[in-house]
This record gives sequence, C-alpha cells and structure tokens, in this order.
Amino acid sequence: MFEKLVVQKMRQAIKLAVKLELVRRLLAEKYVDYQTIGSYVGFGGGEEAEYVIMVAVWGENQNLQGSKDAAPIFTEISNWLLNYLEVKPIN
Repeated sequence: MFEKLVVQKMRQAIKLAVKLELVRRLLAEKYVDYQTIGSYVGFGGGEEAEYVIMVAVWGENQNLQGSKDAAPIFTEISNWLLNYLEVKPIN
C-alpha cells in the first residue's frame, strides 16, 4: 500500500517537473535546445520509504541533466535526512 503511494507521488512530481519546464519555455516565448531543466526524483528511509524528494535545477543558457546535476543535490539532501531521522542501515 505504502509503495503504491510513493510511486504515485513520484509520478506526480515528474509530471510537475515536465509542466514547469513547458511553462518556463512558454513564458520565454521560445523553445530552445540549449537550455533545459534537470530533474531527479527519489525516495529513502528504513524498511519503508519515509520521504520523497524531487530536485529540479535550471539556469539561463545551461543544458542541465538530472543524473549529472540534480542527483548529487538529491544525495546530499537524502543523506542529511537519513542522519536527521536516525535511520539505521539495513543489513
């Protein structure tokens, strides 16, 4: 049950990232290939997922990628949360 909720929230976050990218490009009144939004979605916790994180990065005239640019930010936030929530590693 909880896994379904996590997957549902991740799908919603991905859809939001796509919509944000489209809105940003529409507001600029042009579509360009050299400027993108990099996004990364993941979850973490102990035996069950305890949080879901979505990171989106963008910048003017930057071609950013999720795995290269957003994932390290996700990792840093996730590691902080694991420490803050005192989640113990699973053997």
